[in-house]
Amino acid sequence: MFLLCTVSKPLPLKALSKSAGISWRLRHEALKIIYNGAILPQLLYTAPVWIESMKRKCNRAKCIRVQRVINLRIAKAYLTVSHEALCILTGIPAINIEAEETVVALYK
Repeated sequence: MFLLCTVSKPLPLKALSKSAGISWRLRHEALKIIYNGAILPQLLYTAPVWIESMKRKCNRAKCIRVQRVINLRIAKAYLTVSHEALCILTGIPAINIEAEETVVALYK
């Protein structure tokens, strides 16, 4: 006996980003739930595979770019706010720190 699971296409980050738009008037608590429940697991799904490549600045910038857009929506801040400040304002750790913690937790 076995369990058959089918996975449809992954959630597109662009669609999730649009659903978190300011026009929906979602509160930051709801946006954080969407981030923690849908976007973060999708970003960290294969973290053990690509964690070594995060040492390169260009690869780290790609992940930070995704997280920065979401943090801007949660904080409802201006585009000129830095990524580090957005992480502090929203209370969400940087994605490279989250990835390292995930890898450590998986291989502990």
